[in-house]
Amino acid sequence: MSTAEETKRYVRKFYEENIWVNDSHLRRLEEAVDRDGLSVEDVDRALAEHSQAVAFAKRMFSASCRAMTRKDLYYRFNETIFPVGKQAVITVSGMYKYQRISGRFKVVISPFYNYAYGALEQYTPFVTEVTGKDNQIEILYCFDHEDLYDISVFYLLDGEETLFFRGNVYALEEDLFGKKFYKADLHIHSTFSDGCEAPELVAASARECGMDIIAVTDHNSFYGSLAARERAKELGLHLTVLTGIEYAMAYSPMHILSIGAERSVDRSFLGSDLAKSGRVLKIIEEHPDLSCDAVAYACTQILLDEIQKTGGIIVLAHPYWKPIHDNGSRKDTPENLFVELAKEKRFTGYELVSGSPLGECQVSHLQASLVREISGGDMNLPLLGITDSHHYTSDDICGKHFTVIISDSKGEEDVLEALRKGLCVPVEIENGKPLCYGSHRLNKLAMFLVGSYFPERDRLARLEAMMVKEKYLYKSTYTTDE
Repeated sequence: MSTAEETKRYVRKFYEENIWVNDSHLRRLEEAVDRDGLSVEDVDRALAEHSQAVAFAKRMFSASCRAMTRKDLYYRFNETIFPVGKQAVITVSGMYKYQRISGRFKVVISPFYNYAYGALEQYTPFVTEVTGKDNQIEILYCFDHEDLYDISVFYLLDGEETLFFRGNVYALEEDLFGKKFYKADLHIHSTFSDGCEAPELVAASARECGMDIIAVTDHNSFYGSLAARERAKELGLHLTVLTGIEYAMAYSPMHILSIGAERSVDRSFLGSDLAKSGRVLKIIEEHPDLSCDAVAYACTQILLDEIQKTGGIIVLAHPYWKPIHDNGSRKDTPENLFVELAKEKRFTGYELVSGSPLGECQVSHLQASLVREISGGDMNLPLLGITDSHHYTSDDICGKHFTVIISDSKGEEDVLEALRKGLCVPVEIENGKPLCYGSHRLNKLAMFLVGSYFPERDRLARLEAMMVKEKYLYKSTYTTDE
């Protein structure tokens, strides 16, 4: 005859090994052991005698499992990125500590973009059965090519299959596997120019929106980025802050970003006096067939020479920003000016997703079309998605316009090197869906990252930023009663 403690341990083990047993069932069994002095044999006998109640409990669990429409809010893959050609262990676990996973499961795995197609043959996915152990499911699988993989996990109970969890993982070839994935916004303004927010609030709000990397790029001011870097470090934010500046010139409506430079150029290269220099006349003489204003072209060429000396990456900002007022006045760049400059390959990179309001994705499409044309179809360039935000905390596009950067780390040198190699994807979120504008291979990866990789990181970043704001930035006017 088993003791009460032995019987309770048996009941607890039965509960842990059968996820259809709910907390109420467990409580009633434990109370029956205390009240009636049940033995292990008594418990087994009671379960056999109440087979209809057991069957009902199983049906109720299956029904509740089917009713759980957002299974990704309850279960997850512990890892979502895997190498091609190596045996991998895909692990499914619960999101919360109280969740139990046990029993038998059927697993179905299908590559999304490319699969083993045979004419006049029906495709057969990979199928296996596994046992839940230690509150998780482990699936052995070897990914044979780079792709998005769809995985369905079914709970097997009394000959019936119930969808338990469905999600995606990604397999990468050796050149990308092992890289880290980050979200960046590399065009932001602060109170060091015409922004509404101090650099520390910009940094905290960018982190709250999920950014790992930012560049504060104030108009003709290098100091905003330096202040943002210093204050982000003081606040303890897990945020890489690159140096940055957005050049605005008297002789041209064009805006040019410099990211990661050691310093800014001398302001004499931004003023109207530059148009009178001999260097400008010489460039104009050397380019007699320009389709744009020759003075603006020549002055900008000189500025680009100077920016290049400062290091970093030179980016053409928002080429299709078109603020045309009712009276016809405007301050945007004519298309032929940046097209002529691009012929000389003077820009390291381009903004493809810029500060356009939500819903105006046609601007990004135009910018992507422009870059394909002037680059000869080469999309392996520093292509940026940015917000150009002047009020990050309240700007609707913040967190919805960004760049995915694929790098060895989020250290400054690694990030700049990744950008130079074109390991980046401009992204804008439209109606909850990612629109990606990089190379085709990286676009597919970025779509997966936005949907299945970044959400958990975004949650942690948001919590971090909220705690930093609460501790260091908010001026509280509330008091608490003892």
